[in-house]
Amino acid sequence: NVPTPTESKVVKRQILRNTAGQALVYYVDVETTDLTSDNFSSTRTDVQLNIQTATAGTMAHALVEAHLNKRELPKLEGDPVVIGKAQSAFQTFKDWLKTTKMEFVHNEVSLASAKHRFGGTLDAIGMLNGKRVLVDFKTSNALYADYLYQIAAYHMLWTENYPETPIDGGFHLARFAKDGGDFTHSFFPNLDEEAKTFLLMRDLYDMVKKVEKRVR
Repeated sequence: NVPTPTESKVVKRQILRNTAGQALVYYVDVETTDLTSDNFSSTRTDVQLNIQTATAGTMAHALVEAHLNKRELPKLEGDPVVIGKAQSAFQTFKDWLKTTKMEFVHNEVSLASAKHRFGGTLDAIGMLNGKRVLVDFKTSNALYADYLYQIAAYHMLWTENYPETPIDGGFHLARFAKDGGDFTHSFFPNLDEEAKTFLLMRDLYDMVKKVEKRVR
């Protein structure tokens, strides 16, 4: 429901929209002088709607994704200070790319494992110094062990689906801090132990589901 203004002339009204089937509700301003209609629509994309409530890190992440996929950069809206932090982080990321000379060859690759029965979407596959690398982007204020399990799982997905083009240059984690928008980079040459841990957790998940089914 949209609150109906009582002013004689309205510059903007707010409409509600759920994005991508999620529970989040976004308020979108619509320019109108209509005081009677309660049926408005917004042309804003899901990315644009997410941006309006985003942190600096989320904004920077959105800019990077658009940049790598050669899409138009999303318009940033909100607190100018937050936008400034996001733009600074984005520029730092681009400077890092120039310094490393990393070339991205695949972006947002969705894969599934028939062997281990799980799936996921890899952020990017790149080439660096003649070797293939896996790159993952995160928006968080810290580095967590779960990230390494996830990247190791992505490696298994890639290896199973593309065994002829192995990841031989290691794993890169690019992180944007939520509030400050700071950009940091971590490199992991090997994640074999993390892959073993992930598979143990994958087996545990199936075991738990069996027990839960038994007690229903």
